[in-house]
Amino acid sequence: MLRVRRMYYLKKVINPFAFKVYGLAAVALGTFKMVSVQNVIANMPGFLDLGSMYVFMRAALLNTELSVQLALIVATLLALLVLKDALKRGVAPLHKTVQVRI
Repeated sequence: MLRVRRMYYLKKVINPFAFKVYGLAAVALGTFKMVSVQNVIANMPGFLDLGSMYVFMRAALLNTELSVQLALIVATLLALLVLKDALKRGVAPLHKTVQVRI
């Protein structure tokens, strides 16, 4: 029974959706180590000023190091893949439930 339980949890942890989420988390952590998020937020214009926010984000992305640019591109792609899988899966639970009739 222990082997069955172990295989069940391994299948839950090792699946394509989980790997995409793990990859996204790893890229996000790497990006946060390379970027001073506190300084970015301090220099950012207000959220409601969309024109200034676009100019700021564009300048921030174009004037950063290549490693950060690549990490942001990979993170965006992984986030889109995770979103696609989540929308395809819908609001169904991750595990299958068993209905018992009495």
